[in-house]
Amino acid sequence: MKEEVTNLLEEDTLPPAVKIAPPFPEELRNVWFTDASAKREGKEWKYRAVAINVDTKREIITKGEGSAQVGELVAVCSVFNSEGKAGTPVCIHTDSFAVFRGCTEWLPLWERNNWEVNRVPVWQKERWQEIVGVAKHGDFTIAWVPSHQEGSALTSDWNNRAGELARIAPCRRRIKQEKIGVGS
Repeated sequence: MKEEVTNLLEEDTLPPAVKIAPPFPEELRNVWFTDASAKREGKEWKYRAVAINVDTKREIITKGEGSAQVGELVAVCSVFNSEGKAGTPVCIHTDSFAVFRGCTEWLPLWERNNWEVNRVPVWQKERWQEIVGVAKHGDFTIAWVPSHQEGSALTSDWNNRAGELARIAPCRRRIKQEKIGVGS
């Protein structure tokens, strides 16, 4: 019985679409950090997504409609699209655990299940399909990093830089100030 359960689990395990990255590399070639933020403007959420290359300092900044989580996915997707034909290994660091797990665990399941979970379409299906399409033809790894940590670790420094670039200034309401004169 135990052997049958093990075989079922092995059969159901699909290879990841994107491999988990090794610890932060000393050689900083094609290493990217991503982040996003969002704010509400009227009835709409607007995000700012950022990807920054550690080696070249190249930045990809994308703005659009959606939550910060949509922005996190857009930031990672932008690296896939930018580096898809690079022909060199690409290492992405994200502080979005959902995007990390999506890339390393869920993509093969979603693809196998026709991009549905319990008959509900996968959230942001088109972006995930872009990632899978590019990942199949490249050498991509992804790592999760804790968000907005203080400290001397290079991963914290780079994640914080990406976070600063992604930050959207808060909306400030203008307060009408009236001067009230004495004796009026």
